[in-house]
Amino acid sequence: MRQARWILSLVVIGLMLSSIGLVSAQVTGTISGTVTDADTNGPIQEALVEVEGTDLSAETDGDGNYTIADVPEGTYNVTASADEYEAETESDVEVTAGDTTVDFALQPLVTTGTISGTVTDADTSEPVQGASVEVEGTALSAETDADGNYTIADVPAGTHNVTASADGYEGETESDVEVTEGDVTVDFALQPLDTEEEAVAGKRKGFVGTVEEMTEGSFALIQQGTGGQVTIGLPDEYVLKTPGGPRTTGTFEDGARVAVLAQLVDDQWIAVQVLVKPVKPTAPPGIGVVVSSNEEEGTFTIMTPSGNTHTLRLPPGKKAPTDGELITVFPEHPLQADGEEDGDGPPRATGLVRAAEVSQRLQNHLEQLTADDGAMPGGDQESKAERIASQIQLLEAHAMRHIAHMDAVLERVPEKAKAAIQRAKANAERGQQQAQAAIQQARGKIGPPEGKGQSNKPENGGNTPPNKGPK
Repeated sequence: MRQARWILSLVVIGLMLSSIGLVSAQVTGTISGTVTDADTNGPIQEALVEVEGTDLSAETDGDGNYTIADVPEGTYNVTASADEYEAETESDVEVTAGDTTVDFALQPLVTTGTISGTVTDADTSEPVQGASVEVEGTALSAETDADGNYTIADVPAGTHNVTASADGYEGETESDVEVTEGDVTVDFALQPLDTEEEAVAGKRKGFVGTVEEMTEGSFALIQQGTGGQVTIGLPDEYVLKTPGGPRTTGTFEDGARVAVLAQLVDDQWIAVQVLVKPVKPTAPPGIGVVVSSNEEEGTFTIMTPSGNTHTLRLPPGKKAPTDGELITVFPEHPLQADGEEDGDGPPRATGLVRAAEVSQRLQNHLEQLTADDGAMPGGDQESKAERIASQIQLLEAHAMRHIAHMDAVLERVPEKAKAAIQRAKANAERGQQQAQAAIQQARGKIGPPEGKGQSNKPENGGNTPPNKGPK
């Protein structure tokens, strides 16, 4: 009996040792990678990366890197999430011994709100019907009803300038309107304009209308509502504001809708400030790299960072963009992948914006702000510091997006189209280096406002520098 117990004990010990050996032999691996912002390609700190079906997870460091060790061999779904970003899941990740790389590019969440209010006559408090209320730097606007009420929905969260204008009234702008989820009320009380006959030397007057003819030193304006024509002179220096942002265009040229503040000098109205109203796109814009063009047929083809290609017809009188350029196009109707267009053929591009030109405008604006004679109105140095910080943010983000979009297209484009894109990317990288030099110089001249971080409130969204008109 005693011998049987001894044998049984040896068997149990052997089974235990065998089990321990099996456990210790289990294969594990490591999952690591980076989590970045899909728009700027910048790192996202404190993003949470989880291996579904396990308790394994990790947070990213300041460079967006993470590492999850001791992941048992197998197939998993891995998810990355972060505040103010859409979560992303990488499915069927195969983990074996060693390291498996899983990178994520998270899309920022877009929060929107509503701006609403009333527009009234400042003298009578009566509602102003048909007044135009616009969110500067966007294509968002509304007209007031018979009670002077307006509502603008789907306004991106952030800080905006909101302008109200109406024929026979001075325009009015409410600056730094903070939009979050929900409704923000912005009311306007517009001052009635004097008639031109009552104007006296030095008096200022507002005009709203459409530019009919530009000349070297003046332009003719067809006034909104009355249809009357007035000639307004262009001095060597005046403030010109044009729409900025990816969803809007507008240039100071024939046909532009403008709001003008002018001053009477020697019986002629002279422009003090010109605000060009945005041209509202009829379809969402598209961004992509030009992979081919046919000037004879008047068409060009872009590839988006996701790999879709779209062929468009050139705007009238416009030269085809160069192969390899990163551009934003404004189509006459929503873009569809090549081969899915209707019988009318490729859509016409109503306008296009070259990323290199936007970068140069942003850099010029930054240099203007930091010039020795570039003091802001009223000498508000704190405001100037905030605007410089904002412009630096815009320039840095644009430069990063420019390179990131080109890299994404290079991974997907056919081999024969790569050479032109690589040349364009090299130019973009040189432009990025020049932008960084301008940024360092700006930071050396004026730091962030005392007690504040860098503001993310754009003044004009990459507009023409103030105090300078077109040459």
